[in-house]
Amino acid sequence: MALGIVWLDDFLDYIRQWTDDFDLDDRMITSWMAMAEERFNNELRVREMVQIRGIMLADQCVPLPDDFLEIINVRFTDSSLPLRYVSPDEFWRLRSSAEFYLSGPQTTAITYLDPQTGAPLGPVPRQPAFIDYGSHRGPELPLARNCYTIVGSTLFVHPTVATPSADVDPTEVQLAYYGRVTPTYMAAAATPLFKHAPKLYTFGTLAASAPYFVEDNRGQVWDSNVTALIKSMNESNHTSRVVGSPIQVQIRSFG
Repeated sequence: MALGIVWLDDFLDYIRQWTDDFDLDDRMITSWMAMAEERFNNELRVREMVQIRGIMLADQCVPLPDDFLEIINVRFTDSSLPLRYVSPDEFWRLRSSAEFYLSGPQTTAITYLDPQTGAPLGPVPRQPAFIDYGSHRGPELPLARNCYTIVGSTLFVHPTVATPSADVDPTEVQLAYYGRVTPTYMAAAATPLFKHAPKLYTFGTLAASAPYFVEDNRGQVWDSNVTALIKSMNESNHTSRVVGSPIQVQIRSFG
């Protein structure tokens, strides 16, 4: 759907034409846009919302970014192994059991694991554990118990994070997540999501106008279009994420 929009002023005029109300104030229309984007944040998960950030850890936990919505994956920046999600309860069980055997001088920034056994090579400091790849291939490597959990708006990681010092670099994790949609009415240029899905913005803004027009039957049509578009875009995004990976059937037991 080509709207032929230069930017915001043109879009506001475009909405006035759809509603057939040319007396609408700019602030009224932008308030509908904000409501539409709130709905997108709640229901939409597409690649234009993906953010990737490196986060330095001075402790086991760090606040999640202000625009955080939903996590995709987490890994230590210096390792290709992902951190796997565990429940908060399981996370603290791991942390508690680790207190019994994690000891020794903090001599290196990381602890390497033997590729065959997964056993630590050398003393075990209170620091992240990574695989020593050597000449071995990925499928032959045991998985370290690298994990994370989320409590409220705080990210917790395991194994133990090294305390930064003059001799020890801070631990960094790379966080990939779905972030909040950039408020379009505040942007200096059209946002990636707006460029990718102008029709979604059109019907989203119009659907949010329904309480203003009260008995206008077009509101139901606009809202159903938004629902269908969000469903289609989410399904397309999900397909694009798994299309290159073989599907593995997991058989769950009832025992």
